[in-house]
Formats: sequence, C-alpha cells, structure tokens
Amino acid sequence: MRFSFRHLIVVLSLLASGCAKKSEVSTATSYEGHSLGENSMMWSAAENQLQSDPLEVCKEMVQSGANSASDEGNKCRKFLVTGDYRIDLNDWQSGKKRIFKFTAWKLSAMIFEFSEDQTDRVRQGLIQHFGAPVGKDQWRGTDGAFILAANSEETKTVTVVFLAR
Repeated sequence: MRFSFRHLIVVLSLLASGCAKKSEVSTATSYEGHSLGENSMMWSAAENQLQSDPLEVCKEMVQSGANSASDEGNKCRKFLVTGDYRIDLNDWQSGKKRIFKFTAWKLSAMIFEFSEDQTDRVRQGLIQHFGAPVGKDQWRGTDGAFILAANSEETKTVTVVFLAR
C-alpha cells in the first residue's frame, strides 16, 4: 500500500488537531481515600477490609437466606436490585463518624463527622485539597461535586458532606 503526499498531510493534520485538544476527563472528587463514583469493591479496598466488598456480602446473605426477614436482609436485597445502599461507620476511639451512600452501585455521597475541636484542621484540609471556598464553607470538586462543611452546636461536631454531581 502506497501513501501519497496528500494522505500524509491528512494524517499529520488529524494527529496535530487531536493532540492539541485538552483532555475533557475530570478527576473524581476524593477524600480520605474514597472517591465519589467508586464501586463497592473499590470502597472495600480503600477501607482495607479483609472481608468481601458490601455487594458480595449482600449476595452471600441473600443466597444463604440468612437474615432474610431482617432489616439488613431487606437492605441487601434492595442493594442487589437497585444498587442503593448505605454504610454507617463509627470510630469509637476518635469519635469520627462516616456515612457512605451508594446509588446505582456507585458511591454518590460521603458524610464525615468530626469532633468540634478538629474544625480548623478539617477546614484547612478542605482548602488545601479543593482550593478556596466558592461560598460560606462550600467547595466544588473537579468533577462538579458539591462539598459542604457545617458545625453543629447541638452535637459539638463539624460535618463534611460530599455529593456527586
């Protein structure tokens, strides 16, 4: 097969125009080892869980019939069908609470609750990671995710919420 000079010009111009375009891909918003959009297996790996990921645990629970009538069994069945699931974790030593919400099998929301004495550290970390706030204690992730930090006088905590776009 022979290439003519004209074919070479067309190929080079296509390559040049393709290389000149900026990448439209944005990085997923991540915080404390988790990224919005990650699946349950990636979530489990980030948590360094020795057990299977939550989806696998639910599959096993439903297949075995264990807890089939329980609230947890119902949540697992819903997760298998719709991909919607919520994981609540409490660290009794640090007092930190974390909630992870999956929608359509992808992490769609993360909520972190810290003790009030960590407010300055948390806000400084958000500024370093996401830049200057776009509103009072509000940030945007590179993928357009919404990030909000709020203090609670009632519970003496600061809560950081991450919502996928």
